[in-house]
Amino acid sequence: MSTPPNRPQIQRPTLEDCAIVERHLRYNAIEAARRGNRRALDTLMWRYSVLVLLDVASKADCDALFYHCDSIAAQARKEPAA
Repeated sequence: MSTPPNRPQIQRPTLEDCAIVERHLRYNAIEAARRGNRRALDTLMWRYSVLVLLDVASKADCDALFYHCDSIAAQARKEPAA
């Protein structure tokens, strides 16, 4: 079975593209933790773990970010809303 000639080829992201995505995911995960938005944080951490599968980020980086965001979220839960 061959691919039709008019079908676009899937282009893999470059490491530079992945690095940009990693920075955005880190920033958004920390912001979600500060807001105490657990659902958004879980979604962002799941997306960050995909970067581990792509060998863009290490498992240690992913775990460190998770624990960092978890501690920020715990602190946000302790502080009363202003």
